[in-house]
Amino acid sequence: MTFVVEVFVLDAQMNSPMVSSTRILLSDSDFEGLKAQGGENEYLIEAYFANAKEATRFQNDYENAGLPQDGQAVTYSMIFLLSAITDIIMAFVLLLVSMLLVAVSFICVKFTIMAALEEEITEIGTMKAIGLPFKDIRNIYLLKYKILAITGVTIGYIIALLSSDLFTHHISITFGNMSLSVFAILFSLIVSGLMYLVITVYAKRILKKIKNLTVVDSLVKGSGISNKKEKVKDGLHKSKKLSINWLMSLREIRYRFKKWGIVFSVVVLAVLMMMIPINLMNTFDSPEFVTYMGSSLEDILIEVDNGDTIEENYAKVIEVLDNDDDISKYYTYRRVRVQSMNTDGELMNLYIDTGDNSGKELRYIAGGAPNFENEIAISYLNMNEIGKDVGDTIIIYFEGNEQDFVISGVYQDVTSGGYTAKSIYHFSNLVSQKYTLSVDLLDSSIANQKADAWSNIIDTGVSIDPMADFIDQTLGGVVRQLNIVVGLIVMVGALLVVLITVLYLKLRLVKDYSNIAIMKAIGFSYQDLTKQYLIKIGTVALMGITLGVLLTNLLGERIVNAVLRMSGLGLQSVGLIVNPLIQFVLIPLMVLGLILLTTWIVLKTMKKYNIIAIINE
Repeated sequence: MTFVVEVFVLDAQMNSPMVSSTRILLSDSDFEGLKAQGGENEYLIEAYFANAKEATRFQNDYENAGLPQDGQAVTYSMIFLLSAITDIIMAFVLLLVSMLLVAVSFICVKFTIMAALEEEITEIGTMKAIGLPFKDIRNIYLLKYKILAITGVTIGYIIALLSSDLFTHHISITFGNMSLSVFAILFSLIVSGLMYLVITVYAKRILKKIKNLTVVDSLVKGSGISNKKEKVKDGLHKSKKLSINWLMSLREIRYRFKKWGIVFSVVVLAVLMMMIPINLMNTFDSPEFVTYMGSSLEDILIEVDNGDTIEENYAKVIEVLDNDDDISKYYTYRRVRVQSMNTDGELMNLYIDTGDNSGKELRYIAGGAPNFENEIAISYLNMNEIGKDVGDTIIIYFEGNEQDFVISGVYQDVTSGGYTAKSIYHFSNLVSQKYTLSVDLLDSSIANQKADAWSNIIDTGVSIDPMADFIDQTLGGVVRQLNIVVGLIVMVGALLVVLITVLYLKLRLVKDYSNIAIMKAIGFSYQDLTKQYLIKIGTVALMGITLGVLLTNLLGERIVNAVLRMSGLGLQSVGLIVNPLIQFVLIPLMVLGLILLTTWIVLKTMKKYNIIAIINE
């Protein structure tokens, strides 16, 4: 029978590396037609509980009663895990970027107000001269910023409500649509109100600078809003290597770095905002990440699922592998079910992957792989469930026997719900729950061809996937969404750098108005002044980029791991994988290039400066 794919339906139980079922949905008539031709029937038994904690006890009782079990139990925690890997990582990235954007936005507010005050300093001086008190002058400006703030907050609130479905789409299709509650609407209103108050208070603090401004400063000297008396530093020195433009520029950066601190701070924040999500995306997209998921990194992964023919299928797989000359080596892991004691003193089922190489190639949070038959490595979630740590002894119950095992290590795992264990003890008399084989080929490039060829030879009940497909099935959704979001974050970061550069330079040119006139009068050309500003802002930007890259290396992993520990995904510590070309070349060059290009464009306004008019003012 031939079918046309009409639509894709998200099935929470469909991801084979984590759970066992891959399904298609047919009409009743087509289903009955297929059923009449024979084949195996599979029944899904679902149980719902008022208290979700009862689910684990029910699962243990069902498995221990010897009732039919073909495949892995699919629990709410597992469905949550499938969704959370995507949604929690996305939420973390957006939250991190939001916090950095808030910091940058306050910088924008400050310099927007400062630029406006500098441009209108003569008007402010006039108002003071005719007797208007400070509060009245401040309130004139404050009212304008209050109107802008409440307009911005209102528009932002409306956009947030309208776009909430966009950000919660994956959650909705996984767990069902959920309309915004009254609490959510009220809470977001409160947050918006607080944002308005914070902006207003911040603007009021900046406007205090008007209080210290004298009429003489504003009307006669034109010294500016924030100018303070500064000690004269040592003069220029001759240099055989540096030109006068370089000497003057570097001297200002050395003695007046605070004036350029805004550019430095924004560049640092922008680099952090871009690089941490990029490194996170590289990590999830790297084949090495599979070692954080309870699996070794091989060319092909073969899984023989539980069922009546599990041993026959396993024997067929071994026969195929033993007769294939393209295989370098392969490892076999057999999953068995035993019991141990949880923190409440109750028996719990424990699934152990046994084999001579079991646990050898995983990344461990603590300890290492089991080397002796009385040792066992457990996943992080099982460590919490059992309440034991590395070096502790746990009792394993199987076939009426009790045996002590020492915990050799704790690893991270997101497969099988995150509750797994590894041991080289074979438990030879126990029924096999599953077989997993990891295969290394002499030539890794033929992994897809080999997987297809073996699938044609071996019957159903065995899944054969190149490791790239296994990773894509498990983390492909995360990587694809991260690609989109990271692209948007880089665009936002680049626009922020341009915006701050424009705002800052406009403020500096207003403040340096008279200095520029003096420089022109003593013989400096427009090209000289342009070079000096490009050198100053380029040097400061380069310093900010360097610090941003260093902070990304120092703090990036700590920030990411702190969030992963809170997420409950079974991941505790992940080493971020860095792409040197992106982190040390492309992003720094992009940021530096944007700043220099923006500076060059803004500085063109200096051509219109008239020396006589400036001196007369």
